[in-house]
Amino acid sequence: MNEQNKKNKSDVFTKKDVVQYNWKLTLRGLRFLHSKTISLVKLEKEEGVIVEVGSGTGLILRRLRSIYPKAKLLGIDASADMVKFAKANSDSSIEYKMAYASDLPVVGDSTDFSVSVLSAHHMDEEEKKELVREMKRITKSGGYILISDFGRANTWYGKMLAFLSSSHSHTKNNFEVIDKSIEENKLEIVSRHVQFGYIEHLLARKA
Repeated sequence: MNEQNKKNKSDVFTKKDVVQYNWKLTLRGLRFLHSKTISLVKLEKEEGVIVEVGSGTGLILRRLRSIYPKAKLLGIDASADMVKFAKANSDSSIEYKMAYASDLPVVGDSTDFSVSVLSAHHMDEEEKKELVREMKRITKSGGYILISDFGRANTWYGKMLAFLSSSHSHTKNNFEVIDKSIEENKLEIVSRHVQFGYIEHLLARKA
């Protein structure tokens, strides 16, 4: 797939987006979402490997570094500007690479925890499927895949959030596609948490 076609499949953040990203997260209360995601990442050994797909400005990986100082942390993002910002604001022990979710530059069966937070809704249906396939590929047998993203509203507040975000990027049927891909890839669902009545945190295990 050529670079132009990849760009058409998913959103790629610009330098302007990068500058606004962190304060927008704060204003929208989505840092609480990050806290929930981080609480679900539990390495069985301190030297484990965590890969975040769609690492953005590196907020989650920097917080994970404080919890797992000996772990290998890798962030992957399709935006060169995001990768540049994350590198400039993280210590050198966290590695960042620019790549698309459909072609992760990671050796197969090498990751203990593969994480994606608020990235899938920026991808079209095929790219979401490729995200799950690639996360499965890089994850070790017995390792975990965690996806936190816009899901299905189950409260009045969640329904309001769903309405407000309904026209945003590729949000429609976001988790329906993810769930189907989880099933097709024969991943075992370990847990599912719903936050704000709308944000789903799906933790799955690779056999």
